[in-house]
Amino acid sequence: MNLKVNRYINYGCTMTGGEKNSYNQRFVFSFFELNNGEIINVMLVENWDKNTMIDYELDCYNETNSYKFGQEWGDWWKSTFNDETKSKWAKEDEDKFVKKFYKKHILNTRDIKTDII
Repeated sequence: MNLKVNRYINYGCTMTGGEKNSYNQRFVFSFFELNNGEIINVMLVENWDKNTMIDYELDCYNETNSYKFGQEWGDWWKSTFNDETKSKWAKEDEDKFVKKFYKKHILNTRDIKTDII
């Protein structure tokens, strides 16, 4: 099956860690519903040294059992601490497909929160 994105939402930067005047991180979250019925979460972690981004990492998780489109990000985040809805890694083909889509359509505007698209 050729994977396609049915819909997605970008929440922008939802969390930060560390001190702004030294090493810190920003966390950006997006969710994708694929045509195979799976919901994939992309968590982008930006690593910063003061005002300079050093690098970033994209991680993909399967959230089919925990995320509902339109859900408030904070409500979903709290639910991830429940063993029944714990995140699991996305399958390899889903991971590659969603990362490619993310880099093409969202990466450059990742700080802009969107509605469901």
